[in-house]
Amino acid sequence: MEHVHICVSQLSFLLTVDLSAEQQEVCRRLKVGSTQEGFVVLGTPVGSDEFIASHLAKEVQQVLMVLSRIKSVDALGKLNSKWATPQGLYVMLRDFVNQLLRHLLRTVDPRLTKEAFQEVDEETLAVVEEILGLELVSESFD
Repeated sequence: MEHVHICVSQLSFLLTVDLSAEQQEVCRRLKVGSTQEGFVVLGTPVGSDEFIASHLAKEVQQVLMVLSRIKSVDALGKLNSKWATPQGLYVMLRDFVNQLLRHLLRTVDPRLTKEAFQEVDEETLAVVEEILGLELVSESFD
């Protein structure tokens, strides 16, 4: 049977209560981290709702920046079609932007992602409209 090796310097605990001074000293000596807010594991935030919401907000800003750059390239493409075509930009949007938040949609509570990703959804639709020269109709089926 294989032995399990734990790298203590990479270990961190998510706490729901405060540590005593003695417990804090033991963690300090062992160089073991602890937090009551949260930490990120393989790109997924784990912890309090506030910590997760903060992490999602940072991720959303990165996606909005990519969408903004795609819009800028679209403006160049309208000046000279050799620089960018609507089809090429749509493929970039579909294949790259849609993938940036995919793991978070699968691993984070939907009540937290719904609000955080609303702006991304709206901006993505706006970019698609601009790239393809369309006006998408929003219908509600209440």
